[in-house]
Amino acid sequence: MAEQACVAIIAVNERRRCKTRLDGLLGPDGRVELARAMLDRVLAAVRAVPGLDAVLVVSPERDRVPDCIPVLHDSGDDLNAAMDAGRREAVARGARELLALPADLPLLRPVDVVRLLAAGRRSGVAIAMDRRCLGTNGLYLPAGMPFGFRFGAGSCARHEAEATRLGLGVRRVRSPGLLADLDTAEDLPDILARPRVGERLPFAVAAS
Repeated sequence: MAEQACVAIIAVNERRRCKTRLDGLLGPDGRVELARAMLDRVLAAVRAVPGLDAVLVVSPERDRVPDCIPVLHDSGDDLNAAMDAGRREAVARGARELLALPADLPLLRPVDVVRLLAAGRRSGVAIAMDRRCLGTNGLYLPAGMPFGFRFGAGSCARHEAEATRLGLGVRRVRSPGLLADLDTAEDLPDILARPRVGERLPFAVAAS
């Protein structure tokens, strides 16, 4: 990584442990393929953004992550701990800016990542809200700040409070591909209703 690098950290659990709330809809094998497809989508989006210098995956396993992308081993037990471990690794490699992203964004596009990156560079911290304006589907932050990750229920407000505590400006970002995460069967109607000409969700259930 070059000095002044901007690094995207993507945390993902062991694939067989992902999306257990969708087991009744997809079954174990379907959940694994869904997790892989969504991770592929996120990786493709961030790798297509010129302003990002490197990508780091934090996970208990490499699975199908391309060999050119480093994977930092993690237990998969806590998303905040995984993001913190990724930050330490990125800083050790020379990172100055971070994008922290979950791996379950099935509609993510490069333009969504560009918006998050641009907003963070203008304000100091940028928070990509979920569609309910409660959770966090992406963060931009300076790599060297002691910012406490607060992913989980109500994390948007808690991340905003953390930025304020550190005296950093903060901007909320609403971008289609960052609004739509997929955790439960109840999330599907909203995602499927989103207009996207010539584009399908990257998993079989969307085509039914």
